[in-house]
Amino acid sequence: MSKACDDALDRIYPFLDGEMTWIHRAKVRWHLRHCPPCGDLYDFEERLKVRVGEGARVDVEDDVVARLKGFLDENGCR
Repeated sequence: MSKACDDALDRIYPFLDGEMTWIHRAKVRWHLRHCPPCGDLYDFEERLKVRVGEGARVDVEDDVVARLKGFLDENGCR
């Protein structure tokens, strides 16, 4: 792997999370388009993030939400 690959892969998660300036996003995007191994890794990480996000959702009962909101209000957290 090249230094450019190392740099791009170090920025995969900030890239996925939209935590980069537009110039850094453009540089990473360019590298991913022109480097198939890095592009494949990005595709995997993107699919993994979606899958984890889907599996991490939990339905919370209304009374639990109401109690939590009450607690936050009482303690000046909102």
